[in-house]
Amino acid sequence: MRTDQFVDDLEQALLSAAVACIETLSRDAAGEQVYAFCLYSTSGCTGVGFAAQTSEALDRANNARERDQRAGFANLVCADEWSFIYMDAESLVPADQLIDEFYDVLYHGDFEDVVLADDAPPAELQTFVDDLFCRVFVRVFLALKAAGAFDAAIFTEDVFLGLQFADASDHDASLIERVSAQVNSVAWHEDVRLYRSYLG
Repeated sequence: MRTDQFVDDLEQALLSAAVACIETLSRDAAGEQVYAFCLYSTSGCTGVGFAAQTSEALDRANNARERDQRAGFANLVCADEWSFIYMDAESLVPADQLIDEFYDVLYHGDFEDVVLADDAPPAELQTFVDDLFCRVFVRVFLALKAAGAFDAAIFTEDVFLGLQFADASDHDASLIERVSAQVNSVAWHEDVRLYRSYLG
């Protein structure tokens, strides 16, 4: 496997899946305004789906629990609290297969264009994985924006984009912030940074 080809193939697989998920979301959230659409992973970068939230669902969530600043930010920018999670869609199968193949090569084979020492420390492998997946995720959102995917009437004017993890660790939060810096408006990125300060 070549890592540059993996990046291209995973980007295309996730773009196709995103378009399909947006079509489903348009039906599931009919009559509401989607303010957030993010890649969502339940376990590191070993499998991804999409998560979304509407302004109306956010209001319902805020009204259903005691309000404080931390809870408000959790409802706003943490996909664990959102109403629309797509992890098992058929459109995600090609992306999941590519990710499985990537990890199989990472731990049991060799890449054609990257040399990793057999005794490479875990931190070095983690940096390699983080860099590769962040590059893919950023490219996916930039391509979606360039294609006008978020210009549809169902979306608000400034959509919150990026990466989300279930029960995010501090390491996950650093990746969330890293991707956010490249795909979000300044206002949304500041909300991400503020919420991370609550997690810390």
